[in-house]
Amino acid sequence: SDGNGYTVNTGVEFEDYSKVSSTYDRSGRKAVCVDRIIEKLPNSCTLLDAGCGTGNYIVPLMNSSKVSSYTGLDINEGMLREARKKASLLQDKGLRNIRIVNGCLLERLDFDREVFDVVILNQVLPHL
Repeated sequence: SDGNGYTVNTGVEFEDYSKVSSTYDRSGRKAVCVDRIIEKLPNSCTLLDAGCGTGNYIVPLMNSSKVSSYTGLDINEGMLREARKKASLLQDKGLRNIRIVNGCLLERLDFDREVFDVVILNQVLPHL
């Protein structure tokens, strides 16, 4: 870390998500292209949001009625804490089948084969 909330990795600076997770959404970070994603989803799909961060896609995807099961996966516990808050609000409204899990996309994931109909990634690949 450079002391300013960024991690330097092979010449590319990345935010230190442990430090910025609680303010990440307030800084203007939003789900992008979510309407297009929802438009292309099959009905009643099971979805993995790989690198879900704070879970910006949970609410629009689960409210779309096209996603029957949402799993958000991220490596950073701070980001997952924020995603779990969003998931909890949806679960309080009766939406079920939402899981938020810790995992690393560089390692074998602990999911059965062919369990997800759709996998989305947003702003993840540069971090791998």
